[in-house]
Amino acid sequence: MPGSHSNTNYVLAGLLLEKVTGEDAERYITREVIRRASLRHTSFPRTPHLPGPHSRAYTSLFGLVDPPRDYSVYNMSWASTAGAIMSTMDDLNRFFRALLRGELIGAAQLAEMQKTVTMQVGQDKADYGLGIYAFDLPCGRFWGHNGRVFGMGTRSVSSRDGHRQLSFGINSTWYQRLDENGNVEPSPIDFALVKHEVLALCGPGAATANAT
Repeated sequence: MPGSHSNTNYVLAGLLLEKVTGEDAERYITREVIRRASLRHTSFPRTPHLPGPHSRAYTSLFGLVDPPRDYSVYNMSWASTAGAIMSTMDDLNRFFRALLRGELIGAAQLAEMQKTVTMQVGQDKADYGLGIYAFDLPCGRFWGHNGRVFGMGTRSVSSRDGHRQLSFGINSTWYQRLDENGNVEPSPIDFALVKHEVLALCGPGAATANAT
């Protein structure tokens, strides 16, 4: 439901998809989403090994694992429809462009996805709809989502018309530290990523104004 972001919910959605269609979720998503959106480098992995050149993947679990553990070879099948898909930044941009232009679902369904409620995301609040966030930046409203697993994190943001987009990945997750109360302390990396996002989507003027 709107405002509820949980990996468990995405797994349940996959099970519901299989129940309604009578088809394996992986096969259905591959045909109706990946192929329809012409995603060339997106698939459900068959092995724990990523094909082709790729970065290593590290996590430190907020400093509890030191040095950070390498999760470059890791079986993501446990995440099922909540995160067992591998992709590229180009394909993420292509996906959100197709979605927001109404090329994957109808206008009524897209409008339903964009009905948001305010929810807590870490230390911040966000407007969350059905599977996508709304991001308000100095140059307008953007839509997208982020994702994070052991060692790999991504964020993908797109304007409604798909003309302005940004997708980036990081190969270190949960690199922040916890304070004495167990709350996550923002890292300089987090502030740098926000500045990078505003600069990339809105230009130098907006980035400078946002920093002051």
